[in-house]
Amino acid sequence: MDKSVIVVVGGSKGIGLSIVESCLYRDLRVVSLSRSKSGIIHENLYEIECDVSVYLSLERAVEEIKKKFNKIKCLVYVSGVAELDNLFEKNSDRSKWLKSLSVNLTGLIDATSLIVPLLENETGRVILFGSVSSFKGSANIPVYSTAKHAILGFVK
Repeated sequence: MDKSVIVVVGGSKGIGLSIVESCLYRDLRVVSLSRSKSGIIHENLYEIECDVSVYLSLERAVEEIKKKFNKIKCLVYVSGVAELDNLFEKNSDRSKWLKSLSVNLTGLIDATSLIVPLLENETGRVILFGSVSSFKGSANIPVYSTAKHAILGFVK
């Protein structure tokens, strides 16, 4: 029997890395998309360097997945970035909040739209990670909170 393929976007660190490890423990094949490698060496792990904030990078990674596996069982999007920034101060760094939106929201939407067509018919799954900020904002990370709240709307 063919092993299921799980795509984890943001699988090299934190929660994403834990998900990758858990899937490997269960003898699943895992494709991890991240800007960096996890350091794990495993026969069922296929890592692709990918910056989800750059559409062409994501598109290239999805083409690799399609060529190697054709169909997948599950997409898990856990990639995220949160940087403290006060939007209302004169020295607010616009590039920080644009990066937060592009990783936390547009990257998620792009990844979902590109990867969902690879899901196995009727049995494929999509898991999109938000955070507590999906429900409650934070004054220190308002753009992050906005992006995570938007994920909730996207899922509904």
